[in-house]
Amino acid sequence: MPPSSSTSSSEARPWVAALLVGLALELALAAVGPTAAPIDAGLRFFGAATEPTESETIIDHQLRRLDAIEVPAQVVVLGDSSALTAVIPKVLSDALGVPVENLGTIAPLHVEGHLAVLDRYLSRVAAPPRLVIYHFSDASLSAPLAEIERIGSRAALDDWLGRAPLQQGWLPSYHLRPLARRLIGGDRYPAWPNDAGQGAFMRRTHGYLRETHEGYDWAGWRRVQVPIHADAMPGLEGLIARTVGRGIPLLLVRAPVPEAAADAQARAHHAANGALLGQIAAAVPGVRVAEPYLRVLPTSAFGTPNHPLLPAAQANSRWLADQARPLLVAPGVPSPAAAP
Repeated sequence: MPPSSSTSSSEARPWVAALLVGLALELALAAVGPTAAPIDAGLRFFGAATEPTESETIIDHQLRRLDAIEVPAQVVVLGDSSALTAVIPKVLSDALGVPVENLGTIAPLHVEGHLAVLDRYLSRVAAPPRLVIYHFSDASLSAPLAEIERIGSRAALDDWLGRAPLQQGWLPSYHLRPLARRLIGGDRYPAWPNDAGQGAFMRRTHGYLRETHEGYDWAGWRRVQVPIHADAMPGLEGLIARTVGRGIPLLLVRAPVPEAAADAQARAHHAANGALLGQIAAAVPGVRVAEPYLRVLPTSAFGTPNHPLLPAAQANSRWLADQARPLLVAPGVPSPAAAP
């Protein structure tokens, strides 16, 4: 026997009630005002249906964080994960007396990917920085483009940057998303085992991410150091054009190296890389290479290769302030590159 119409109506009532409740919620939240949340979770750097990797989380939160920066930094730190974990904006800011932002990401973005991050920042702030610091490990300058393409992070960044960055959501309930993420539990984990906790820490620290790894197998680690690859030169040239070409001094800083990675062969490669960058700096007023180029620290100061633990990151940031201070140009005074 077919179901009666009264039975169908009773089964539909819960759905109708749910729709009415949802509509009421949307109308109530609409009074809060427009939301700047993306209209689609897929606009995150990683896809909406995927679990983010550590690298994707870093890139995603740095891109979203720089979109939300309200006070333009006078010193911007750029680079790979050595910048992310070895430069603490607060320490640098306290020493220099100016706002500092760390936009460090990962080495597989290559120099041109780091430049794309800087371009996005410059397009969103009212005033350019007075100094850009490019803090890098060998991995950012030594990998050929074929390797970068194989990894795929750079291509994913280009794809992400081609989308609309942030849009007004037509559903006011997007206001609930930040609250939901906090309630899920990300912010309360000090070692960020999840995406939300890591992003919250980076927002609080203006882009610094503390290295938490302990017990790294240094005895079993061996990495061959290689010279700067020719594929990195277009990115370096672009970085110089975006900074010095606009009258912004550029400081090139090689990340500190653990003793485990400082054998004779590695030191020879570092010396050659430092000499090459020194030639570039000598030919372009406004570019400076931090001295000494190679700084070797005890292996115990690192959690992983190129990622110092907190005490070493604090010391590196204080040392970096001493390097940066002479390059900060007083407001209204053109840098050497911008002078007629």
